[in-house]
Amino acid sequence: HLLDPRTEEERQLTHLGPDDAALGTSGIRLVISCGFGISGIDWAPDGQSLAFDYGACDAVIHVADLDGTLTRIAEGHTARWSPDGSRLAFGQNVPWMAGADGSQPAFDLMLAEMTEGGGLRQLTTGPAGFTAYDPHWSLDGSLVAFSGPADRDHTRTATFVVDAAGGEPREVGRGVFAAGWLADGKLVVGTNETSTFHAMRIEDGEATELGAGGRAVISADGSAIALWHSDPATGQQLARIVSADGQEPIAVEGVPMTWSPDGSVLVIGMERADGTATIRLVDAEGAELASFEAVGPLMSFAADWQPATDR
Repeated sequence: HLLDPRTEEERQLTHLGPDDAALGTSGIRLVISCGFGISGIDWAPDGQSLAFDYGACDAVIHVADLDGTLTRIAEGHTARWSPDGSRLAFGQNVPWMAGADGSQPAFDLMLAEMTEGGGLRQLTTGPAGFTAYDPHWSLDGSLVAFSGPADRDHTRTATFVVDAAGGEPREVGRGVFAAGWLADGKLVVGTNETSTFHAMRIEDGEATELGAGGRAVISADGSAIALWHSDPATGQQLARIVSADGQEPIAVEGVPMTWSPDGSVLVIGMERADGTATIRLVDAEGAELASFEAVGPLMSFAADWQPATDR
């Protein structure tokens, strides 16, 4: 659905069915642990189309134009546009079972060339069992940060950076996962063990702690950060608006979903006891600007704010 917060006009953009999640590969699909539906929404920089995953543990990447025209891109997950809109980076689907001989190939980052005549190409080449996922383009489009296993037995996660033209990935942090880039060129990473986020300089690993959270939501221009924090004692969901220099955060009740492109407005989801939800818009100080009734339970939502467009 597309929602205009100025006019409150809403319209359904896609009409998806089971065939849109059908895989071309055979084998057992594990769906019990994965919610089925849309995830990973990412608007193209020109605001004319958006990419998203559709499916469960194994997903299919599609691009939808503003008129609802759907293009199947590839099987994979977490597709993200390059800053110039010419490419999509995404991770390959990873089956939950190894091969019959116990082997497991590498599952690398892929690039879909979105220009006319483009195709798919492999961005990383990992060893057997390597899994690359959750890519994040640097703001100038020169680098892609992603997460993967630090050890062959997959007991720890590491953050890697690879040149967007391809090449050997470089490990820049161990025990952390990539969450996005800031305007000053630092990379936001989250720790696996302590569930805290840091703004890290990839050249030397120097980092500033941003605070606790289960997920970081960063604006497209890298100017604003919100952390999703769930209180284990009360179950209360909080959006913590933080700064890159680690100043005291501003806490707002709800789940942070997406920033406006300039980082001035944060979209927050609020779920009620009956399963219905409200979408709230707050400014960078946490003051409410508007609210809208959602069309379904909060946990079924993925959201992204459309860049400026003349259409």
